[in-house]
Amino acid sequence: MDFPDLEQKLKDNVKMMILCSPHNPVSRVWKQAELQKVAELCLKNNVILISDEIHSDIIFSKNTHIPIPTISSAIADKSIAMFAPSKTFNLAGLSLSYLVIPNKMIRTQFQKTLRNLGLHLGNLFGIEALEAAYRYGDEWLNLLLTYLEANYDLTRTYLREHIPRIKPIRMDGTYLLWLNCRNLNLKHDELIKLFIDEAQLALNDGSIFGQDGSGFMRMNIACPRIMLETVLKNLEKAVKKRA
Repeated sequence: MDFPDLEQKLKDNVKMMILCSPHNPVSRVWKQAELQKVAELCLKNNVILISDEIHSDIIFSKNTHIPIPTISSAIADKSIAMFAPSKTFNLAGLSLSYLVIPNKMIRTQFQKTLRNLGLHLGNLFGIEALEAAYRYGDEWLNLLLTYLEANYDLTRTYLREHIPRIKPIRMDGTYLLWLNCRNLNLKHDELIKLFIDEAQLALNDGSIFGQDGSGFMRMNIACPRIMLETVLKNLEKAVKKRA
């Protein structure tokens, strides 16, 4: 994180900051010191910190997710942490999420807004699925994490050995791999054409995350390994055909 830049921005009459933790699309799991600094800057500038922690269960080995409310009682009182079972347990279709809002006043205001918008009843089927997933899903999740990390290792090795001009950004967690494709020396529209029309891969275009995402693609590696191998071979053929 660029803390001097962040501090300058927070001074400019900012009321709320949204943090993605773990980060999407670069899959960073933030360290304790980084989160403490963010919390410190928000408290200093009276900014409410909203932390999107939807990928917080999908953490690779040697990394630890730290929920924002656990950083300190001060930031807990000035934060909203957002979670959902949808990414972890593939339950997005049930449209269910939950929030941790320690501050009673903020929580009351939030609940009032939900009621006014008619969104306070939730999804009863989703609630049952959430409880079942978190009560009984540990074994499944552990197997999933092992599989995902192996998919990441396979992808990283394949790219290094067969498509070295595409460089994956190191993953700490999630299942979204950020690919640096700038060494292909293609204009962004040509890069999209390479992936979609030539490699037959409908990846997310990096520019949707902002101007600095130009030249990057986001790849979902949460799929059967045989499919991932096919994807990588298709990409290799498309890149080498252009060489």
